[in-house]
Amino acid sequence: MSKTVKRLPLTVQDLTTQASNEFITSYLQAQPRLAAIQAGFGDRALGAANAVRQAHSKAIVVSANGDPTEYQEMAKSGTPLKMIVADGHEFVARAALHEGICPDCSARLDPRAVPPGTGWCERCSAFWSLSPKSQMKWRPGER
Repeated sequence: MSKTVKRLPLTVQDLTTQASNEFITSYLQAQPRLAAIQAGFGDRALGAANAVRQAHSKAIVVSANGDPTEYQEMAKSGTPLKMIVADGHEFVARAALHEGICPDCSARLDPRAVPPGTGWCERCSAFWSLSPKSQMKWRPGER
């Protein structure tokens, strides 16, 4: 039996629950036999879970973040969100930002960023910063 694994082309700008829901909804219409969705962030996972539920699909959703909202979703009866790998990527991202490196694509950030721990990535067109609680924040297209 042959299995095909496809990587979904979600871009950095699609980090919202709504964008993920819309994308996965359209993808499920084109690929109704989709078996699993690996969602790299909490909002992507929640959007994918909503889309799978609305489509009455048997696909499962796996996330690699560990946001509290993901655990709330996972606690729901019949949820398609079946596994969360809380990988601690926020710690890696924080270290990357302190070194002036984009956490997403590893490009050098603009060294003129103020305050330290923030930066504009020309390659991703994204602004990265750390909140006061040392959690990563991302705002697409902002400087």
